Amino acid sequence: MAPYIRPFLAVAQTTLRDPTSGEQYPFMGLYAGMDLPKGTFLGFYSGDIKDGDYKGRDSYVFQLSDVYIKPRKTRRGVDPVRYPLAMCNEPRPGETANVVTTEFSTAKDVIATLKPKTKIAALGFYTCRDVQGGEELFVHYGKRYHRRHYANPDGLDPLDLVGKPGKLLKTERETPMQMAATFGLFYVDKECYVEYEE
Repeated sequence: MAPYIRPFLAVAQTTLRDPTSGEQYPFMGLYAGMDLPKGTFLGFYSGDIKDGDYKGRDSYVFQLSDVYIKPRKTRRGVDPVRYPLAMCNEPRPGETANVVTTEFSTAKDVIATLKPKTKIAALGFYTCRDVQGGEELFVHYGKRYHRRHYANPDGLDPLDLVGKPGKLLKTERETPMQMAATFGLFYVDKECYVEYEE
């Protein structure tokens, strides 16, 4: 298990269904393996971190302010063991996500091996309400996410194809270093963040 991820997440077939046919989608989803209180740090979204705006059509890309993160793919797709957070789908229309993302710009309380004022780019996942064990986790990918691969027979605004993002106050968030202290894990893989020169 990667040391930058909570050890109580599970990947299994999603509960999401095609709104027209009612058939369950065949792709994976991310689930809570135990009850998780609001503000629980789930881990860093990881992959190749590139400067600028993403112009492609990949379905696993998260755009930050100045960089984007793209999990590496094989011929079989994204590895759910290596990149479990990439299996976190968007909420259904009319529902609100139970996970939020937080962009980190300095290493303070985030990367223990760096000086606190070090400039970084990293994306953390948090529960934004209490989540029950076995519940599927959903996150909103943001307004800049393309969604061209979503079924849209009625030509709706792409944002109408998914639910709403959740909300979480900064004071409600557990820090990544709190997670590290709890589990005795202090190493964070370079696929989780990029460090900027001072």
